[in-house]
Amino acid sequence: MKKLIFCLVIALAMMILSCGKKPLIEGVWQGITPDMEGWHGTVIKMWVDGYCSYLGEFRKDTAIYNIYGGGPYTLDGTHALETILYNQNKEAIGTKAKMLYIIKGDTLIQMYPADDNWNVDTTKCNIDKFVRVK
Repeated sequence: MKKLIFCLVIALAMMILSCGKKPLIEGVWQGITPDMEGWHGTVIKMWVDGYCSYLGEFRKDTAIYNIYGGGPYTLDGTHALETILYNQNKEAIGTKAKMLYIIKGDTLIQMYPADDNWNVDTTKCNIDKFVRVK
């Protein structure tokens, strides 16, 4: 009987803690990267407590290109605004990236840049796909 009560208390505590809804985006995601003009590699992106960070490596023949960046983000529905505090491209530091995040199951689609009305020109935008790391 004590074990049953203990299990019920634990279950209730877990339900109460899960009520402080975290954004669905939170966690670790791995990029699904198609071969791009001979470049291949991967990116890991993480979102935790209002901050995101990413790092990755791409290779083509003997060339290696590393990417990294991150900073605080806000998310309102599908509208994301990332403030870039660090990045391999020093000119990007201090800028804000407007993006659309679409989550379908364990897949995240990130499209950018978005304009001031949160529209994305799908013929010119970057589209990144990620799967949630379990």
